[in-house]
Amino acid sequence: MSGLTSPFLSQIGGALRWVTLLFVALTAMSVACATEKDPWNAFRGERRVVVVRAASPEDPRLAEQRRTWQDHRADLVARDAAVVEWLGEDTVVSWPERHALSILPALRVLEPGLADRPWVILLVGRDGGVKARWDRPVAVSELTRLIDAMPMGRREKVARDAAGAP
Repeated sequence: MSGLTSPFLSQIGGALRWVTLLFVALTAMSVACATEKDPWNAFRGERRVVVVRAASPEDPRLAEQRRTWQDHRADLVARDAAVVEWLGEDTVVSWPERHALSILPALRVLEPGLADRPWVILLVGRDGGVKARWDRPVAVSELTRLIDAMPMGRREKVARDAAGAP
């Protein structure tokens, strides 16, 4: 009897492997399609993103903004905020991560016409929505107050205060 069931079980096992492979392939395709439809999806939930759009790396507002970042970087990092500078056509500088080139398609979808603006700063929340826009350099204290006033930011602030973080 065991000789009869063994090939049957072998066939079921082979079929289950194919079904599993098919399921994995379909899942991967659906994730790829979701990211293609919503390029910001790859960044959602991970960090807040402060986008600085300058038509030129020589823009004096950019130098002013960088001085502000430099003095208060820890405050932004404590709030899980990454800064992305989109300069000129496609030059991107970012911190704390250095892999921001993939963010350009997402920015073009998130904020149509952003490439045509000579200067703008956007605060993008963890949910992928634009929370604020500035047409001038912005103080880190203004950014952090805004982040801390958001519902998730309020919860994070309580945790930072309890830990003694900035």
